[in-house]
Amino acid sequence: MIETHDGTPLRPRPHGVERSDFQGLFLRFESKRERIALPYALLLKLELSLDQRTLELAFATHTVTVGGWDLHEIYEMIADGHARCIHLSDQESPGNPARRNDRPIVGEIRIARVESDDRKGQ
Repeated sequence: MIETHDGTPLRPRPHGVERSDFQGLFLRFESKRERIALPYALLLKLELSLDQRTLELAFATHTVTVGGWDLHEIYEMIADGHARCIHLSDQESPGNPARRNDRPIVGEIRIARVESDDRKGQ
């Protein structure tokens, strides 16, 4: 068992996310096609679907959609500013994940640039 400096047990890291004990300046996203770091200061909205399978992040310049399973813990880490990097989980079959102690699994990351005209209507 891994413990922190004060002796409390350290929970296993969720699949697909790196955690930091300090609040980060940037949140990195890594998919098979791209890698981007977006400033937490530009995060306008964070939304988790009721079934905990879709996370939507609206930044001033990009929208990021994270698909997976049991994403509540990742939602909390981002909301607290402690998530450092979100990347695809190391699953053989992202469409049918092997459950591992109900930990979050990231199966998909979609990143889209927001055009300035798109933001004016919101």
